[in-house]
Amino acid sequence: MKIKLALILLFILGVNFLQAQGKKTYNDLVNKSENAIIVKNYKSALSYYSELKKQNYIFSRDIYNAIVCANKIKDWQELNYWAEQFIAKGAKLSFFKQSKYDEFRTTRFWKLLTLAKIKNLRNEQLIKSLDSLTALDQNQFVKLKENPETKVYNLTEEIDKKLFLLEKKYGKITEENAGINIEQDTIYFLRPKYAVLYRHSYQSHKENSFFKEKEKNKELERVLYYNNLDYNLLPITDYQNRLYFLKENMLPIEIKDDFVNFQKITRIAYKNKDFTDFSFYYPIFKFANFVDKESENNFEIMLKELYTQ
Repeated sequence: MKIKLALILLFILGVNFLQAQGKKTYNDLVNKSENAIIVKNYKSALSYYSELKKQNYIFSRDIYNAIVCANKIKDWQELNYWAEQFIAKGAKLSFFKQSKYDEFRTTRFWKLLTLAKIKNLRNEQLIKSLDSLTALDQNQFVKLKENPETKVYNLTEEIDKKLFLLEKKYGKITEENAGINIEQDTIYFLRPKYAVLYRHSYQSHKENSFFKEKEKNKELERVLYYNNLDYNLLPITDYQNRLYFLKENMLPIEIKDDFVNFQKITRIAYKNKDFTDFSFYYPIFKFANFVDKESENNFEIMLKELYTQ
């Protein structure tokens, strides 16, 4: 079946990245944390997050989830520590003025946090440049929808060159200098606002692309990496409002641990109000329309052969 072969090939061709990331220990700790969260063992989850302190770098999504865990078990000292890390990545103190943190603000650790002189490395010129490139990119892809002949990846190549120049000027683009994605001072998003630039850089399939360079240098957080490939990798499919999970024996060994974890998290936490406070990654691809009935029938056969519910 063509559609089955296409799925398998897409999955296999897109997975040679785990060694490039080189973050197995880090990822294992995060997986253990998230598995503890979905059984509501927040103390255990927080202990695994605390082990990340030994790592050279901690990503904002994991800091955010550690904050939620600490708040739920009222470990104010740990909450204070993770709050400082979050603010250092660009969050404002007002983030912790949400009602969910009311009790925390009655403790001495809140006062310590308000008095702490936390260095914020946000570079407003870099952020402005990234916003400008993102707007340029989006405008061009709108033109692509209007005219399929548009040479859109020529623009992507030009944007990649500008991204390299920005890094030459300001240093590597990180959560620190580019800031994290928080809306209305209180809503955290795991995808940075400029994530689409990574997506299109990947889609250009240029060997010297910005995305390739970030991957080669082990600079991509795994969820950001997976998120840019989510239209090719189909570990979880949403079809007719039902979720289908790729069978474990179909998952390539290089990504099995991560995707088994993502599937488990999705089965329990997706659309579950008990876990809405957390930032989980749900690699779900939604199918809505098919070219014809035959294509739809073939797709349903594939679901029966390769997926479980």
